[in-house]
Amino acid sequence: MPRRKDLHKILIIGSGPIIIGQACEFDYSGTQAC
Repeated sequence: MPRRKDLHKILIIGSGPIIIGQACEFDYSGTQAC
């Protein structure tokens, strides 16, 4: 399962440290869906 680290970093930088947990969950569910 390749992770999109670039997209993950963009989510963290754009949303801030509060959304880090949600970004990880979104990335995980995204990889599962693909």
